[in-house]
Amino acid sequence: MDHNDASNYIRTEIQTKFLEEDPVDLIEAAIKLEFPESKWLQDRFDALADRERSISAGEVLRLGARATETLFRLREQRAYNRGKASVSEASPPKTSATEASPPEASPPEASPPQVSTQQARALELRQSLL
Repeated sequence: MDHNDASNYIRTEIQTKFLEEDPVDLIEAAIKLEFPESKWLQDRFDALADRERSISAGEVLRLGARATETLFRLREQRAYNRGKASVSEASPPKTSATEASPPEASPPEASPPQVSTQQARALELRQSLL
């Protein structure tokens, strides 16, 4: 079995037998094994973006800057969409066609995880090594 065969075997095993594992573990494995973009990988990001608990500094370090940026964009978009949905659900029905529409709600601000300067440097160093 050559390297490509082994990589393909491992990728297939992870994608089919570890679906309920922690998304951080699976995304980290996908990064290390250089998985191509796929529906499977997007589903792992979606699961992590939908998680109530925010991402920890340790998880940021494990995922790296690129994956963390993807995750933050997903979470921000979902927060924005939830804000728009709650505003439209709370709006009273219009009674006449001449009423002005209510101002559009601004998206809620996502609070970034607290990362110390030392952790940020470690993240930069880790990214430069990958």
